[in-house]
Amino acid sequence: MEQDVRYDVAVVGAGIVGVCCAAWLQKSGKSVVLIDRDAPGSGASAGNAGTIAAHACVPVNSPSLPFQLPSLMFGSDQPLAIDAGYVLAHMPWMLRFLANCTPGRVTRIVASLAAILRQSEAGLLPLIDDAGLRGLMRDNGCLHLFRDPEAWQDAQASIETKRAAGARVEAVTPDTIAELEPALGAGWSHGAVYEGYYWTTDPRALTQGIADQFARGGGTILRAAVGAFERYPQGGLVIRTDAGLVRAGQVVLAAGAWSTRIGGGLVEPLPLETERGYHVMFPGAGNLLSRPVSWPAAAFYLTPMADGLRAAGTVEIAGLDAAPNRRRLAYIERKTREMLPGLGAAGETWLGFRPTMPDALPVIGRSARTPEIILAFGHQHLGLTLAGITGKMVVAIAAGATPTVDIAPYSPQRFG
Repeated sequence: MEQDVRYDVAVVGAGIVGVCCAAWLQKSGKSVVLIDRDAPGSGASAGNAGTIAAHACVPVNSPSLPFQLPSLMFGSDQPLAIDAGYVLAHMPWMLRFLANCTPGRVTRIVASLAAILRQSEAGLLPLIDDAGLRGLMRDNGCLHLFRDPEAWQDAQASIETKRAAGARVEAVTPDTIAELEPALGAGWSHGAVYEGYYWTTDPRALTQGIADQFARGGGTILRAAVGAFERYPQGGLVIRTDAGLVRAGQVVLAAGAWSTRIGGGLVEPLPLETERGYHVMFPGAGNLLSRPVSWPAAAFYLTPMADGLRAAGTVEIAGLDAAPNRRRLAYIERKTREMLPGLGAAGETWLGFRPTMPDALPVIGRSARTPEIILAFGHQHLGLTLAGITGKMVVAIAAGATPTVDIAPYSPQRFG
């Protein structure tokens, strides 16, 4: 049934990015409806590593990656898995991705990520405080581990890039690693502690809590599947859902990896792809570590959560529709046990979908085809980190004002 009410803004997608967009729009005085078929905080917003990685300005794209692809694709113990058939069917995206692995382009990507990351905490923490959720947050840092001196030396360029962007990083010895995290196994040659680093013990509850505050403030949350956008003859847009039609003056499309599957033809085609990420839970093991611990060479994090220890990460390129890859889960469990030899039995497993653009930057800006639609997706590994500042940028865009971050690097038109 068509709704009589017309909202100032409809936000499509109730992951952490969409929820933060809705919350900031409401704080700016807009009437807002948040629409998703699932509860707020589902999907990638529920299963991530829980880290607010304000230092993470070094992208997956790198000049060395094209040379590493054969071993990464066909090795049996690698953090990256690629479905060759899927990639061949989506070769234009892969070619765009590889084109962004040149030194010049990587330098520009680093600068663009650093610019938005500098304001990430200022975008997210006020919403956390509004919702009274500081009890879900910790700020005692993150530990990165390295097996041998060569891996440590290889990491120096990345560490220095992050330091230049404002990260506080302290090198630590094996003895200090053992003091900081006694449950870790031996064999680490070096470590790096990222200080003042926020993380959450429950990313789903964090997202749901911000959504609850939005609802308490008068916002509307509609559980419905979105089919298409249409123009309304009297101005604005109509969103066609399985619960009826919703009218809004503007729409924010923040549906993550599903954003380009919204029909109607009102949004231009954009090169959105999916990085599939996994996690394995170890119930009752959350007290083994006191902070997130990363093994960069294995490409995953161990994070103490409210319901146990979460081992989350790796990358798989296989699309939205393929079944979970049990080899990815086995890899994560095997590597986790290398880090924590005394670990107990594994529990639930999870597969999620990271929305990824070929240049590792999100899309934030008005659609060229339909200016009433503001695009806010493609945050790759940084959805939780960048959700709040994306919301603040969307508020400025919706009002026709100038955001505090230059939006040019994130423009949808950069792919034209």
